[in-house]
Amino acid sequence: MGSTRRQRMRRKFDHTKNRKKAWKKSLKKPTIGCEPMRTAWDEKKSLKKNLDEMGLSYDPNKTLHKKIRKDGKIVEKEIKITKPEVVQAMEEDAYTPRLKAIWTTPEIANFCLKMMDKHGEDYVAMARDPMNIFQHTPKQIKRKIEGVKKVPGLYEDFLASRTGGDDSS
Repeated sequence: MGSTRRQRMRRKFDHTKNRKKAWKKSLKKPTIGCEPMRTAWDEKKSLKKNLDEMGLSYDPNKTLHKKIRKDGKIVEKEIKITKPEVVQAMEEDAYTPRLKAIWTTPEIANFCLKMMDKHGEDYVAMARDPMNIFQHTPKQIKRKIEGVKKVPGLYEDFLASRTGGDDSS
């Protein structure tokens, strides 16, 4: 016969967890990550009312659902938005372009720079080189080198060291 939940829990109590701390943490309200929402939030109102005032949907299924009466007319619920600046700020933030960080691992960069120093732009020779321990194909090596060239500062420093001239002096 099966045992109750209490009996199972009694057998495997975790003494390493602080139950009082976990209970207090569960009572704390979550922090809102979106700055416009945080400033417009009213603690005295419910979640649904706050979102309705901001013009956001609590339940998209109910928001987008249109009721059709028996006579065939579609009834749409009137939405009253009192804080439209929240949606505008969120749309502005969504449309701002983000800068993508271009980087590569030091191992790949070192491999590519050594190969370019030794073979130049001959990818077939790079593929046959004994230093190519992962047996990359010429196209794979070409793609890795193109990625290294996109990293800001790395390829320029390589070219400066190769020509022997340093522009900073």
